[in-house]
Amino acid sequence: VALGAVAYVSMRDTRAEPSLITTGAIARKDRLLVADFANLAADSTLAAAVTEVLRVDLTQSPFVTVLTPRQVRTTLTRMERTPEIAVDDSVAREVALRMGVKAFVTGSVARVASAYTVTVQLVNARSGEVLAAYRETASDSTRLIDAVDRASKQLRYRIGESLRALRDVPPLSTEMTASLAALRKY
Repeated sequence: VALGAVAYVSMRDTRAEPSLITTGAIARKDRLLVADFANLAADSTLAAAVTEVLRVDLTQSPFVTVLTPRQVRTTLTRMERTPEIAVDDSVAREVALRMGVKAFVTGSVARVASAYTVTVQLVNARSGEVLAAYRETASDSTRLIDAVDRASKQLRYRIGESLRALRDVPPLSTEMTASLAALRKY
């Protein structure tokens, strides 16, 4: 019996704080909007590529539903805004409020020498409160997908996914190319 209890304790999550689903900040299967990442890397296509990689990963979560770019563009048109407008933090908040979306994901990608920093935040659309924030670094461009993967998994864990389930998710690097040139074309 004692051995069984030890095995059970080691398998369950020991969260430092309750998940966002547990606290009611978001509900299971709530819709999330992913805003365009800020480009702090002086690279016109990098932020868009990182945004799309994060969107693809969050789409794999069984806990949330990620709005498609088409849904966002349709809402922008209804708002009498240009559908090609950059969906920065303020536009994302407007769209989220219009669509009844509780939270949106925003972030940035920056480059210092050959290293990259990716930041990801989950923001409450009504209050503007940051519900979760993570920063990951990549030593070079070939590790950028890994940094996005780590940030995404931290966010998914904070939302409510278990560590065990996240460990079973294949790394993004096995699903996508690590080539920055190919990622930009994607």
